[in-house]
Amino acid sequence: MTSDKDLYKLTQPDIYSLICEVLFVLKDNPKYSIISELAFILERNSFVKFIKYFGGMTITIPKEDEFKDVIQLILLYQAVEIDKLPWRKALAECDIELDKSRSMQRKLALLKKTLMEYRAGERNYD
Repeated sequence: MTSDKDLYKLTQPDIYSLICEVLFVLKDNPKYSIISELAFILERNSFVKFIKYFGGMTITIPKEDEFKDVIQLILLYQAVEIDKLPWRKALAECDIELDKSRSMQRKLALLKKTLMEYRAGERNYD
């Protein structure tokens, strides 16, 4: 940018990204460097809500594989608890190798406990 007129050329994501970049420079905190990319990934209202809700917090974003593992576990839950498939058939349906049977039983028990304690619909991010 060479003049203040160039500011008018910035898109909304550019502006929010610039704000985060300046925060990174002013605070000399590398934690702020990556958040500037969120301005291009999230639409404006979502980005503002994200900042309002998570401001000052440190969060960890799961890897895509970790996310997929939980989806596979939820599918196993459905196969076992809802569809009432036998264990080995449920594992096969969910593309889970038999040598992971014990591990999946432990994870399934944790999922069941989590579902019992989970309170859906109680969040308000506005």
